[in-house]
Amino acid sequence: MTPIDEHAWDSLFHRFRSALEKQGSLLPSVSLIAKEHGDPFRILIATVVSLRTRDAVTLKASRSLFSRAKTPDEVLELSEEEIQKLIFPAAFYKTKAKTIRAISRMILDEFDGVVPDTQKELMRLPGVGVKTANLTLNLGFGIDAICVDCHVHRIANRLGWIAAGTP
Repeated sequence: MTPIDEHAWDSLFHRFRSALEKQGSLLPSVSLIAKEHGDPFRILIATVVSLRTRDAVTLKASRSLFSRAKTPDEVLELSEEEIQKLIFPAAFYKTKAKTIRAISRMILDEFDGVVPDTQKELMRLPGVGVKTANLTLNLGFGIDAICVDCHVHRIANRLGWIAAGTP
C-alpha cells in the first residue's frame, strides 16, 4: 500500500468540499444536529434516521421528530405511528420508528436514561452498528472514532489505501 502524499490529500479534500458546497452545506445532516445541540441521544437517533436516507431528508425528519421528543422518555410518549409520521419520508421509516422506540426503551431500562459512551455498549442497542456507534461517540462525546460506511470502504479500497473485505 502506497502512502498518499499531501498534494493528493489536498486535491481529494478540495473535491469533497466542492461536492458538499453544491448541495448547499459543508456539514452532513447529523453533524448539523450535533452542532445545534451536541446531545448524544439526538445524535444517535438522527444517525439511525440517516441510514440509507439523503441528508436533506434526514435533517428535516430529525428536526421534525425532535420538535416533539428530545429524550428517550419523550420518544416513548409517542406511538410508533406518530414517530413514523414525524420521520417520513426517511427510508424504512416504519422500521426506524420501531427501532427508535426500542433504543429509547433500552437506554432507559439498561443505561439509566444515559446514552452509553463506548462502542461495545452502543452496539448492544437495536439497529446500532459500528458506523452509528462511532458517529455517536465522535459527535456526541468527542471521542476519536472513524465512521466507515460502505462508500468510504469502497473508495479507500479503490484508491489502494486499504485492502479489506468489510468496513
